[in-house]
Amino acid sequence: IGDRTSFAGFSRSRRQRCGPVGLRYIERTAPVVGAAPVRVAYAINRRVGNAVTRHRVRRRPREALVAIERERPSPLRQGDYLFTAEAIVAELPFEELKRMVRCATERAYEHG
Repeated sequence: IGDRTSFAGFSRSRRQRCGPVGLRYIERTAPVVGAAPVRVAYAINRRVGNAVTRHRVRRRPREALVAIERERPSPLRQGDYLFTAEAIVAELPFEELKRMVRCATERAYEHG
């Protein structure tokens, strides 16, 4: 997700939070030409810390999402996802982080 149109759509979507993990979700019913059915982006603010910390905070929710996908056949619905996270994500136990990522996705589906 790198175009301005996608990010403009996120500004109109509702933000769901589970602890330090935030998620904005845009459901797509019709496929976008040339786009994957599920597109995921991570927006980590510079206030989170230096580049090393921001990279870790971006990588850990990504790894949690992959682990969740392995547990269930297709946990993510078709659409665009924008995850945000606070600095504490770099230090959370992985199972707790997975629970928060799963919680944020489920809330996004409920409140679509």
